[in-house]
Amino acid sequence: GTNTDLTLTGKGSGVVNLEAGSKLGGTALTSTFNAYVAPSTSGNVLTSNGSAWTSAAAPGGNVELIAHTVCSSDTTVSFTGLDTHTDAAMFQIDFIFHPSVNNTYFDILFGTGSGPTYATSGYTWNNWGVSSGSGSRQLQGTSAASMHVAELQSTNKLGTDTGEGLQGSLFFIPAVGDNRSRIFGAYAGVGEDNYGCWGGNFAGGDTSVSTITAIQFGLTTAGTFVSGFFSLKKYKNA
Repeated sequence: GTNTDLTLTGKGSGVVNLEAGSKLGGTALTSTFNAYVAPSTSGNVLTSNGSAWTSAAAPGGNVELIAHTVCSSDTTVSFTGLDTHTDAAMFQIDFIFHPSVNNTYFDILFGTGSGPTYATSGYTWNNWGVSSGSGSRQLQGTSAASMHVAELQSTNKLGTDTGEGLQGSLFFIPAVGDNRSRIFGAYAGVGEDNYGCWGGNFAGGDTSVSTITAIQFGLTTAGTFVSGFFSLKKYKNA
């Protein structure tokens, strides 16, 4: 015989019209069977509640990567829009870099507004650390133009030789009830000339500014971050 095309004029009574996005389960289709799960928020995944599928946010805990910047002879690295993350209890910045110039150190500025405008006064900071070349050191600044991370003494600075540079993690707490934003963390590196391997702790802040919208990282001299990266993550309130 020969094949003959059939023309269907309707789906019949009691047959479900499946919408786009429908997911079929093991239950027989009836006119009362709900086979459709609304996609809801972008990025959601299908999650079982034990009896049916629901659209829910993907699991991932309370830590979220916001931005990752790979350095390539960058004069500064900035993260903006911090104030838009209203669910952030704290930010974390992980970094590792190799500088382009000798006798320099790591520098931080707080920014405000949509510009942003970076504050160049009112910073207080403190470093404590140990160097294999010069023992334990401590250096601090008050009413400073910036925060100097890993500056343990005026001559203990980073260099450009192979393997020299800095790495670590910083934690930024947005302004709370007293309107004082704070940043703190730990670092390790290899310094210029005879200072060898060293590491320590850092804390800093600025009492003259509030509602920090941006953080900028740079070097205190006219140099660049030749290589490395900076990553910004946030710890959510819930």
